[in-house]
Amino acid sequence: MTQFGELLKEYRLAGGWSLREFCGKNGFDAGNYSKLERGKFPAPDSDERIEAYARALGLKEGSDQWFSLFDAAAAQRGRLPSDLLNDEEIIDKLPALFRTIRSEQQSGGIDLDELIERIRKN
Repeated sequence: MTQFGELLKEYRLAGGWSLREFCGKNGFDAGNYSKLERGKFPAPDSDERIEAYARALGLKEGSDQWFSLFDAAAAQRGRLPSDLLNDEEIIDKLPALFRTIRSEQQSGGIDLDELIERIRKN
């Protein structure tokens, strides 16, 4: 998975902004934002802060890019994305998913990429 900072930089560059231009336009500290992009600072704990970055980057709420940014931040923090934690049906199924992943890793069977593709197809 792409790291949070790598996504910030990728999306900023895709928008055609220099670091200073982007930060100046959006009121972000260029030094701290640079450290985020380079992975020197961890992903923010606050979904509101991540949302501010996503909006500044012009990401459409609910798009794949939007969720990729939030998911990368959650993964870097070692947490599940907050939107998933609010869905009881998903929470109920997570233990089975975790057991499946562990089982596949231990048995040497299907690799995680193949498991992800199976999940996407269903």
